[in-house]
Order: sequence, then C-alpha cells, then structure tokens
Amino acid sequence: MINLDNQKLLRIYELMVLARRYEERLAELFAAGQIPGWLHSCLGQEAAGMALSVLLGPKDYLRGSGISRPLDEFSGPGDVWKEARVLPG
Repeated sequence: MINLDNQKLLRIYELMVLARRYEERLAELFAAGQIPGWLHSCLGQEAAGMALSVLLGPKDYLRGSGISRPLDEFSGPGDVWKEARVLPG
C-alpha cells in the first residue's frame, strides 16, 4: 500500500490546482481565438495525473504528458503559465 502523508497530499492538491488553472486559461484563450487549431481540454481529470506524478519514483516515467512530472511542471507555454497567475511576471 502507498503511504500518502500530509506533505504528499498537499503537493497533489497544489498540482491539481495548478493544472486546473492552466487548463481554464487555455480554454479561455482558445475560445477567444488566440490559440489556432483545436484544443483538447483535460478539465476534471487533474487528480489522476497529478497524484501519479507525485507517486512516481526516480526510475519511473510517463509518455505523452508534458506537465505531469513535478520536476518539469512548468514545461508548458510560459505565457499561459504567467497569465494563469502560476508564474511570476
């Protein structure tokens, strides 16, 4: 069984909020016509990816997800992170 102490639970929650704000901002930009093409939103699916990212070990890996690893959580478009008020600037 996996031990989820309070520190891990808090980190999972922080990442879920971060991912939700990012997805909401992307949806706003897409609706405003500022993102060309199409957008596949993952709103409502934050818990699975963020919990998994906290529980992965150093030798574990994911494929197909750019923001699922805490070590690389700001790998998405920087301007969107800033506009979502996730990054300073």
